[in-house]
Amino acid sequence: MRVEPAPTLPPSAPTFGDPSAARAFLRDGWVVTDLLDAEEVATLARVFDAIVGAPAEPIYSSWSQALSVRAQTDAAIRSVTLPRLCALLPRREMVFAGFMAKAVSPDTAFPIHQDPTIVDEERWTPLTFWVPLVAVEPETGCMQGVPGSHRWRAFPRPAFRAFPYQHEDARLRPLLRPIPMRAGQVLLAHPALFHASTPNLGAGRRVACVGTLVPDDAEVRYYRRRETEPVIDAHPVPSGFYVRVRPEDATDGLPVAGRFPDQPPPLDLDALVALGAGASV
Repeated sequence: MRVEPAPTLPPSAPTFGDPSAARAFLRDGWVVTDLLDAEEVATLARVFDAIVGAPAEPIYSSWSQALSVRAQTDAAIRSVTLPRLCALLPRREMVFAGFMAKAVSPDTAFPIHQDPTIVDEERWTPLTFWVPLVAVEPETGCMQGVPGSHRWRAFPRPAFRAFPYQHEDARLRPLLRPIPMRAGQVLLAHPALFHASTPNLGAGRRVACVGTLVPDDAEVRYYRRRETEPVIDAHPVPSGFYVRVRPEDATDGLPVAGRFPDQPPPLDLDALVALGAGASV
């Protein structure tokens, strides 16, 4: 079978100040590096306790909370992490930040998915950041990624749409690579990466800070799938949009920068495996 060359990432792809890290990001779709010191980790842990406390749900997400809680959480995480992230990645802006937490439970695995599109990825490279406040291993809720999957046939990923390849879960799961991390390290991943996380079977709650960075000249968008037809509208949105409003309730009156058919290409597992092996990088 002939594997088509994979597209390279746009000029805004991060360099991380380290050629080997840049190559790893292009190849795999993620890098891990040190970010926060012990006191900064402790500060964010106290913020989580003050804002969230002991959530009743097995998996807690800031995105499902009241707007006031989301804004308070974003401001607190931003104040600690943004200076560090900007030192690592100049000319980046934070679109939003929040907490993701897992109680100790075998029911806290997160399925394979991709993060939504928020910029034109042919022009700009966004980054999902994920900072655990405790050490994470496969037994305690670490992230997992399918290497090279961020380069699989780019297509818009609207918010709130199910992962289009969830029916291939049994074949994709063996491709996942665990990403163990120390507290305060940061995972920087392309949002198109196929990723998941293991259940937390440790001794305590697993808390992480998560959010999105974009180049400072990028046009931030909200990609919304129409309810009545398989069409995706790309809406340019103002600064702070993802913090101040619930996007799913706020598209009326927004301009439309583009329209795309919601037709993800069929999954070619052999081609996906070849990308993970470093083909065409």
